[in-house]
Amino acid sequence: MMVDRSPGAIDAKYTESLALHMGLKFAKAFGTSPFILEGDAVNVVNRIDRKKLDLSSSGTVIEGIRKMLSEVIMMKVSYVKRQCNSPAHLRDQLS
Repeated sequence: MMVDRSPGAIDAKYTESLALHMGLKFAKAFGTSPFILEGDAVNVVNRIDRKKLDLSSSGTVIEGIRKMLSEVIMMKVSYVKRQCNSPAHLRDQLS
């Protein structure tokens, strides 16, 4: 199995943010609604929930997620422990 790597990934927060952004794009593309956007990086989930402008290295991705979330009818963003996040666990094992 080949794992795609983002050439612009500069840190874990950016990578986690990008993964959530891609998951949201996938859900929207398939018309999945309502849905729950889950992440195992508590700092990224918290940044999405905040209302203030994010100026971190992952800020543009966070702002993109917020914009996309504002376009859906119903959503929830929640934190899950890494042990409960099988895709992330598999990704970590393969990298």
